[in-house]
Amino acid sequence: MDYSEEELDLTNAHLPTLDNVPLSTGLTSLDLTANSLRELEPRLLALTGLRKLSLRQNVLTSAEPLSRCAFAPVLQELILQDNHISQVPEMSAMTSLTRLELSYNQIKSLSPLSSCRALGMQELYISNNKLSTLEGCSHLAGLTLLELGANRLTHVSGIESHPHLKELWLGSNRIAQTQSLSCLTKLERLSIQSNRLTSMAGLCLPATLRELYLSHNYIETIQGYELASKSHW
Repeated sequence: MDYSEEELDLTNAHLPTLDNVPLSTGLTSLDLTANSLRELEPRLLALTGLRKLSLRQNVLTSAEPLSRCAFAPVLQELILQDNHISQVPEMSAMTSLTRLELSYNQIKSLSPLSSCRALGMQELYISNNKLSTLEGCSHLAGLTLLELGANRLTHVSGIESHPHLKELWLGSNRIAQTQSLSCLTKLERLSIQSNRLTSMAGLCLPATLRELYLSHNYIETIQGYELASKSHW
């Protein structure tokens, strides 16, 4: 364990609570990855200077107490990946967020994100949840990375609200059409493998694209050329 004044790393410390952990008021980074925390305790929420908080791989069922945390205005990175959270917390006070990780939870809607005023957010990770639409994040126009793999998306309506995207990960959804992606002129990486695509017709890929993942779809031709194998590509 590293009990430095500004950063505290308690990764894999087998903590069920923070009762015996000294939390310095000067903390700017707190990593609680891979513990057994079930709730967000008042002492944690009372910290005022946290810029980075990782609660990855715990057993949290709710992140709602974060809406009342004292460090909300200065928090830049919030990692809630791999818990049992079913709802995005109210985030109107988190105006400095640049990175939000919510992957591997049980979230069905991004609607609570509509209250988020962190217009400088650049990275949003929400793979392996239960999303069926993108509703709730259209105002986050500055996103450069959006991870939506392994959800229940059948379309990506609203993606045009994110013109600055450089990375878009859509693998393992139920998407059958790609035309709406043509508006993303800055893409460098695009993943749409393991969906329900039968054609790339209507998709105009930007010159900036460096990586394209299409495997495990039902595509038979690309740009007029028939593929040698008509199995998943």
